[in-house]
Amino acid sequence: MTLVRIDALGSGGDGIAMLDGQQVFVPFTAPGDEVDVTLQKVARDDGGRGRGASRGRKPDAAAAKAGGVARVKVGKLHVAGPDRVAPACRHFGSCGGCAVQHLSDDFMADWKRQQVQAALGRRGVDGIAVAETFRGGPARRRRAGLTAQSDNRGAVRLGFHARGSRELVDLQECPVLEPELARLIAPLRQVLAGKLAAKESARIAINLTDTGADIQIEGAFDPGPDMLMDLAAFADDFDLARLTLTGGSMGQVPIATRRPPTLEWPGLHVVAPPGTFLQADKVVEAEMQRRIAIAATGAKRVIDLFSGIGTLTAALPQTAEVLALDSAADAIRALRVGADKGRRTWLKTAVRNLMHDPLIESELAGHDLVILDPPAAGARAQAETLARSDVPRIVYVSCAPGTFARDARMLIDGGYRLTSVTPLDQFFWSPEIELLAVFDRP
Repeated sequence: MTLVRIDALGSGGDGIAMLDGQQVFVPFTAPGDEVDVTLQKVARDDGGRGRGASRGRKPDAAAAKAGGVARVKVGKLHVAGPDRVAPACRHFGSCGGCAVQHLSDDFMADWKRQQVQAALGRRGVDGIAVAETFRGGPARRRRAGLTAQSDNRGAVRLGFHARGSRELVDLQECPVLEPELARLIAPLRQVLAGKLAAKESARIAINLTDTGADIQIEGAFDPGPDMLMDLAAFADDFDLARLTLTGGSMGQVPIATRRPPTLEWPGLHVVAPPGTFLQADKVVEAEMQRRIAIAATGAKRVIDLFSGIGTLTAALPQTAEVLALDSAADAIRALRVGADKGRRTWLKTAVRNLMHDPLIESELAGHDLVILDPPAAGARAQAETLARSDVPRIVYVSCAPGTFARDARMLIDGGYRLTSVTPLDQFFWSPEIELLAVFDRP
């Protein structure tokens, strides 16, 4: 063991220290910590981001040049840094769901802002005043992807995988989740016991909609009558909005729909498809919508790219002519039906893979505003055509500062001005960073 001092935090939430002349990443440490470590391995990695972190960030330059990232085994903590706090969860340190519960809220909010600034700086986008982080909080995450795994005797472990491992952490609590979802973990484990074959796994997507919890269980199993009845009783006992099985020879099996799992916004009442993507934090979602509504003031014709089920569409003026596009056909169908129910007569929808078939300049012409919320890979192809367009304003929502900065560089080179950038901490206790940016064409 060697005593090292943590100098900074890497882009994935690991502490950074120097050991034998090389930079090493030390998990679950804080700046100012003095801790014993043992060099464990040097592996090709992603710059200290850790399991489940955002793609698109630039790895540590020294590590990348060396062909790998030095990682260590952590020993005794001798001195705690000023920003270290007690973790809120008993599973922290083993569960891969959270990476930074040991850091103060103030530190994390400022660190996330700095990460956005650094990503822009690496693309030569300087002089941008990144706003203070809009903060998240515990017990607010309303979507989760869990794994259930059976042992040889039929007992089930249910939770998240351990950091960098296939080992499953059997959750007894999860303080990051909405309480209505966290309370389902133990009964889900119980109802699945004996239902899965030995060593069989199932993926469980849990969403909290405005009308209740929506659960999708996905696996290769074919459910028998006992499993179907037990799951239906579980849905009834815990007042689920809907429970769906997916996979096996039966395809998608609706076990119980006690009421439609609906997302309700002014003029939009969308019944979410099973396992659909939701913004992780409803408070942060509302802040996104508030900022988009301000940016869309006076807009008559708007395009919503990567619209999903219409979370950001909902923020647009109900008098505006809106075109919503996404590659997910089920999400677009749900948005179309939801718009019809809400009488949003000027909303048009279409299924389109914008990664391979972006809108071209002639399709963008004549629109007042484009909003886009691409996946972590960003929207390189679409950003290239937007940079050549005459759209006066663009609102870009991103979950990956690295790819956002790449696309921002293209827009700026095309004549746009980046007028505001706000980090949004909807991935609380995670190094993941959401942001919302506004570009104007002078």
